[in-house]
Amino acid sequence: MQLKDIILKRRHRERGLAYFGSLIRGGRVLTSQEVSDLLEDAEDRGVLSRDERCDVAWAEVILSGTRRADQQPIMVLAEVSSDLDRDDVLHAAERAAMLAKLGTPVLPAVAGITITESAAAMAHSLNVWQILDGHAIDPCADAAGHTLIGHRHAD
Repeated sequence: MQLKDIILKRRHRERGLAYFGSLIRGGRVLTSQEVSDLLEDAEDRGVLSRDERCDVAWAEVILSGTRRADQQPIMVLAEVSSDLDRDDVLHAAERAAMLAKLGTPVLPAVAGITITESAAAMAHSLNVWQILDGHAIDPCADAAGHTLIGHRHAD
């Protein structure tokens, strides 16, 4: 892993609301201990298998908050890399689906600086949000006119 990726992942964890606040209200990044407790409880209850618990635990950022439209609880699971590819998109989609088994809807997302064309197409087809250089791209927007939500805040 390159230093720029380590820094980017850390920034997204530390400033989660700045990056993901356009997706959810009152969002906060869950600590690694909170994620661990949540997943272990789900495994103990038989909601997640051991393999699923271990896989979701590798997610780089998990936030909880409420949906903007109806104030219902929701989570965001994001994979972060400076150069996003199809593996990042697939991991986000699969891990979000596993986490959603706990009963709270989960928005899958990838966050970074660039994304390959094939990964962007996959994100669109799998309904994975893209957060590129601080801008949220709705997976439901058409390919010609990505709907940008929010804006990048100056550091």
